Amino acid sequence: MTRRICRLAMQDERRHVVFGMAHLEHQAAVDPSLRDRLRAAIHRRHDALVDTAGLNADVFDALVVLAAGGWNPDDVAAGYDRVQELQNAMDQGRQRRLVRLGFRSDEAAALSALHTRNFM
Repeated sequence: MTRRICRLAMQDERRHVVFGMAHLEHQAAVDPSLRDRLRAAIHRRHDALVDTAGLNADVFDALVVLAAGGWNPDDVAAGYDRVQELQNAMDQGRQRRLVRLGFRSDEAAALSALHTRNFM
């Protein structure tokens, strides 16, 4: 049951992202100043959350245990690697979406790095 709920939640999230990207791509084509406003919004969000940025150690540990699927050291090590891969995949996804919106790849990487690491 949990697997099904997570799969449905992921599908729902994917729909939101696809819709949001289509909307932003259209708006960027109509209004090139959108990128300036998006850049400013990313910086404002980062500045507002700078003191809370970072993945809480308890949440990180819970993610590792979930990804591990077991308690033996090899499982936990694999879980740790999976969480690192997830964080990297999320960063790469943000960068790809920013490039699709017209940001240069170096700027997309810099803006993505400002994203809070707490999965918000």
